[in-house]
Amino acid sequence: SNFIKNTVDTVSLDKNAVLKNILIQNSKNNGHFYKYIKGSLESNACYEKHILSSGLKFNKIEIEINLNKDNSSCSIYSALNLLEDQHQEIKTRVNHNSPNCKSFQKIKNVWAIEDLRKRILNTLLFLLIYVLGTHIVLPGIDTNVLADYYKGGGDSNPLSLIDQFTGGAFSKASIFSLGVMPYITASIVIQLLGMAVPQFQKLQKEGESGRKKLQTYTKLLTIVVTTFQVQGYIGLYVNPSNAIVNSAGSHTTNPDLFWWITTTLIVVASTMFIMWLGEKITEKGIGNGVSLLITVGIIGRLPEGLLAEFKCRVIDSAGGGRLLFLLLEMVGWFLVVLFTILIVKGIRKVPLEYPKQMIAGGAINKEQGGGRRYLPLKIAMAGVMPIIFAQAIMFLPQTL
Repeated sequence: SNFIKNTVDTVSLDKNAVLKNILIQNSKNNGHFYKYIKGSLESNACYEKHILSSGLKFNKIEIEINLNKDNSSCSIYSALNLLEDQHQEIKTRVNHNSPNCKSFQKIKNVWAIEDLRKRILNTLLFLLIYVLGTHIVLPGIDTNVLADYYKGGGDSNPLSLIDQFTGGAFSKASIFSLGVMPYITASIVIQLLGMAVPQFQKLQKEGESGRKKLQTYTKLLTIVVTTFQVQGYIGLYVNPSNAIVNSAGSHTTNPDLFWWITTTLIVVASTMFIMWLGEKITEKGIGNGVSLLITVGIIGRLPEGLLAEFKCRVIDSAGGGRLLFLLLEMVGWFLVVLFTILIVKGIRKVPLEYPKQMIAGGAINKEQGGGRRYLPLKIAMAGVMPIIFAQAIMFLPQTL
């Protein structure tokens, strides 16, 4: 279920006091957790905090420690396990209000941790397999004829948007030509059904078992979507170029039924294999498998695009000497990237008021808590999806 939980803890350590605290958060739900910890340490006091967190949809912890007297010390250790679409954030602030104070935050070398090292290597291996698959061409297709037919379309071609997400596999008629697009389409359909169909709404509320059933339905729907999309891909993109080679070795625009069936089976199997790669990256890698596959597809074409732009601006320019324009473009591109990161990472702080509490402490009553805190909400919650849809809409008039 969706909910918001906010907690405020106050730690006050007197002289020579020692406190070791372990915080374990491993509940699997869609809740938003916000925890604020404020500590005050006197002389020779020692505060040690261990944070172990996994499975939370959104979790933010803010720690503020004041080292008020000599030789007070603070140590903070954290270990986070992130899966796809999860947000974990720890913000610390240690104020050294007196000399000879010590603070320590554990940021261990990632490569020295065996589990993380294995996950990074597994991720690189899976991504390498995906990149190699984008260069394997479907049987019976002449890529030279296909490239000559669509030569000069450039980024103005509406299909170039799809080609960007597949790392060039779409234009090469690769076995990975459709990439993860059928899976994304199926996932969107299942999510929409979860908003309109009571049976799917019930599955969404059943927790882990319901999620597994929805994942199975998504995979089955992906097979159906891929089967239809490959027919359109071959019929509308590959077939008009006369790039298909029949068994006699001649080019044709009317391949036989056996070629259609085998090509459909190959593309469907390849798409399901890409889904499997994404799941393995999420399970045995660093997470966000599908997003990483899309990212690799986009970044894979970046060197080619930079070389083409350099050739166009500097080498092939009529008068030459247009290096300045290229540099200005690079600066503009860099600023756009910075602005995008600013928007994606930006948050809006919603003010929250906490009442103060009086706690009995023997002969003295202490006032604890209270004050204003903030609940961070991301500005761009939808991520890059609005940009993708906007670019697709811009291509629509040209397509029509």
